[in-house]
Amino acid sequence: METIHFPDEVRKADEVPNIPSEDKIAEKELDTALMLIEQLTEKFDPEKYNDDYRTALLELIEKKKSGEVVVTAAEKETKVPSDMTDLMAALQASLEKTKQPT
Repeated sequence: METIHFPDEVRKADEVPNIPSEDKIAEKELDTALMLIEQLTEKFDPEKYNDDYRTALLELIEKKKSGEVVVTAAEKETKVPSDMTDLMAALQASLEKTKQPT
């Protein structure tokens, strides 16, 4: 799968800040990196992965198609803690404490 970008979304490499310059890499380091890549490379098997979102969506569509009433979870209500203090008052009190001589 590829992500396609419009030309205005892609910058040239020389326009990107903080890209390290090309340094000389020792032949041994390069060979080791290539060997590691070869050892870890395996054929991509898309059957190995499941799209849970798509599966759930298709199940929901089938239920709706068959006339079954589908109940979705209600949006959770955000509870404001009852012991919430007035932040501005707390900041003012803190400032007043620092102003008072000890």
